Amino acid sequence: MTDRRRTILRSKRRHTNKKLWHIFLGSTIAIFVGAFFFTVWNVARMPSLTISAVRVEGVETLATADIEKRVDETMRGAYWGIIPKRFLYLYPTQAIVSALESIDRVSEATVRTEQNALVISVSEFKPNALWCKANDVASDCYFINTSGIAYEKAPTLIGGTMPRFYIEGKEPRKDEVLLPQELLARLTALSESLAQTFALQVQDFTIHEATDVTLTLTSGAEIRIDTTDSVEQIFSNISSILNAKEFENLKTGDFEYIDLRFGNKVFVEEEPPLDTSTTTSEAVE
Repeated sequence: MTDRRRTILRSKRRHTNKKLWHIFLGSTIAIFVGAFFFTVWNVARMPSLTISAVRVEGVETLATADIEKRVDETMRGAYWGIIPKRFLYLYPTQAIVSALESIDRVSEATVRTEQNALVISVSEFKPNALWCKANDVASDCYFINTSGIAYEKAPTLIGGTMPRFYIEGKEPRKDEVLLPQELLARLTALSESLAQTFALQVQDFTIHEATDVTLTLTSGAEIRIDTTDSVEQIFSNISSILNAKEFENLKTGDFEYIDLRFGNKVFVEEEPPLDTSTTTSEAVE
């Protein structure tokens, strides 16, 4: 056998060995990858490592079934088509929280696990008042929370036990702020004081300008105030009028208006009895 032939044969053998090695290596990698995915697939679906129940806490007005349904929808499918989203250690926490907090009435949502259960804690916005488009019972209104944020559209004709706010020249919109929180708290405190002390229920607040507000009672009577005055000062002035002997009849809300916007002077217009003329009185603080 010539040297040239021997060289060719050795070259062929090396080429064959190299090819066999590539085939072997490729097969080994394929087996390893297949075994890995097979193991991951099965481990990720073990009952002990799968979320099998959803438990909801903290709901007050929302339906628990609606919360559970939204969470179940968020956990459908699998990551990369292999690991199910119900896998105990890889469930989509942020996606679940975002889905729940997109519900108008939900202010905050948290997620945790207890054994194989996913526990959802939900905090709801508390309706504090209504912000309405126009001074009309059937007008468009939004629920307002204690921070003054419009968070959900209210059903038509709702709000008989909840005060309504109207802002001249401004329509209510979702996620907008009705009033600064401090001012809203002051008006709410004044309304509560009138109800507790004199049984006068404020039905509407109409914001004319930044400091000019009209409180309309359920009787239809109006109390006009300047919001630069403190709640204590405004309430003291109202108390002085209602406790005055000559104005005892006003305690039932039977008057046209009490106007407190002019410093130390308080103007009272009494509602006329039947068809007699209106009388206007001026009280000096």
